[in-house]
Amino acid sequence: MKRNKPRYDYKNLSRDVVTIMGQTSIRRSLSPFQSRNKPFIIVATPGRFRDMLNNEASFRESFRYLKNIVIDEADELLNQNFKDELIEIISTLKSLRERLPEEEGLEEGPSPKTMMFSATIDDNVKELAHTAFGGKDMPFIDITHDKVQVNENITQSLIRTDSLFHNYSASLKYIMDQVLEARNDKHPFKAMVFISNTNGVELYSSLLSALARQHHFRNVWKLHGKLTQGERNMAQGSFRTASKGVLVASNVAARGLDFPGVTHVIQIGVNSEIAGHTHRVGRTGRAGKKGDSVLFISHIENGYVKALEKDGNEFHSVEDHAVDEEFDDSLKRITANLDIDNIVTASISAMDNVPGSVCDIPKMTLLRENSKLYQDLSDDYDTLPFLSKKQAIRMRCDTEGAREYFSIPGAATTVEKRNRGGRYGSGNNNRGHQFDRRGGSGYNNNYNRSNRNYKGDNSSRGGYNNRRNYNDREGHGGYKNKRGYNDREGRGGRFSKDDADW
Repeated sequence: MKRNKPRYDYKNLSRDVVTIMGQTSIRRSLSPFQSRNKPFIIVATPGRFRDMLNNEASFRESFRYLKNIVIDEADELLNQNFKDELIEIISTLKSLRERLPEEEGLEEGPSPKTMMFSATIDDNVKELAHTAFGGKDMPFIDITHDKVQVNENITQSLIRTDSLFHNYSASLKYIMDQVLEARNDKHPFKAMVFISNTNGVELYSSLLSALARQHHFRNVWKLHGKLTQGERNMAQGSFRTASKGVLVASNVAARGLDFPGVTHVIQIGVNSEIAGHTHRVGRTGRAGKKGDSVLFISHIENGYVKALEKDGNEFHSVEDHAVDEEFDDSLKRITANLDIDNIVTASISAMDNVPGSVCDIPKMTLLRENSKLYQDLSDDYDTLPFLSKKQAIRMRCDTEGAREYFSIPGAATTVEKRNRGGRYGSGNNNRGHQFDRRGGSGYNNNYNRSNRNYKGDNSSRGGYNNRRNYNDREGHGGYKNKRGYNDREGRGGRFSKDDADW
């Protein structure tokens, strides 16, 4: 049967180029493949593509004369555990391929040309390439020569803070200053803010939206993987066409999306991989334009900065954040109605999942700083935040030591258990541990969250006598003011020198 020549219709790309992805209608996705004129190019996510390939005959039959398979962002797809899907897809597509008339007489069977693109090359990527190319030798093209390549039009800056809360506070103030400056000078400010977890994106977008409304600035959008496809499309479309505004996003926006006119990329805290930093930075300085990239990092995350510099990143300016208490207080008034427990839990999980080669943060340091994040966000310095026993065990941390910073139900995981009172014994701790930090079930636990006062005597523990005077476990002293920090033994110091290396 003679096959008609391709009909390239560049005026109607919506017909010739289609997308296949999750959270969209399968019936609508199938429609182009059930017509006589099949699309020429398909852009797809692995999960939905494999599902349709296995279960929809009209879809499967459309690949009989497939010429090219392109695997883009191979390393990122593997990071998201799509290895099995990719191998199955490649194998199935090759098995469906039939000979074209011009291929008759060739010794080798028909096979589509396969191309793979990846920002990094590790063993997983090599294994996928070996499978994709059928075990054959393959041409390998390296355009980076194992060196980080940040666009020379981009200026990278580093702002160091003293806490996780001030990562948020300092960056929010920076953005609002830029918004007001751009308004006065009539120059564009279009920024992307990257945070590594969805709860952090939700928190940040809520804070920024509230602050922006006070100055009649409403161009704030959010983008992360837990939004519906419709919500993501709306956020992307609005930000793409806007001349000014801020998109707060997780790593879903770090690759593969092109937003014209982005003047600034702002990153909050550590990312789980070094290469991700470069991809985020690359959202600005495009099409020959200048761009600014600003990284806000707390003192416990300094290892991440060293890893970035070792990988070839250069920060053109380094500043220490100057605390603005008035601005901080304005943030705390906004966070009063937010679900801070989930925000802190997500922060702990995200930081705990960062490989040690990227940033090695001791468990107790991580818990201590996230406990302080909870207290700063809630403006409640009398309450220890709740941490589930399951999460504590998953982190492989000493739950007895962790109780210095979090309220954790159940018995300690250490062999030598100190009796600190609460549910499992009266001891000499009148506060008691609780399954529910808002009231608890410990002996002598008369804490009432509504008035934030302990009715019992706290002096036996050292106690939280008021928000500015924290005494440690041994009763030696502690928080002398909101921003001060004393260690477990009460020896003073904002934070131990082991936690920072400025």
